[in-house]
Amino acid sequence: MKLENHDHKQGDLTDVASRTIINEILNGKRELNLGHIRRLSDKYGVSPELFIN
Repeated sequence: MKLENHDHKQGDLTDVASRTIINEILNGKRELNLGHIRRLSDKYGVSPELFIN
């Protein structure tokens, strides 16, 4: 998923994690953790399973 395809920027996700962590996740240097998944699920009103590989 590309953020640009959904009119989102990294700064839109600072309620999920810091900009540094978001950047590392998007660049494949870090995985989403349970907290990130919960916050993303709540933010977008979707099932947490969508964020699990």
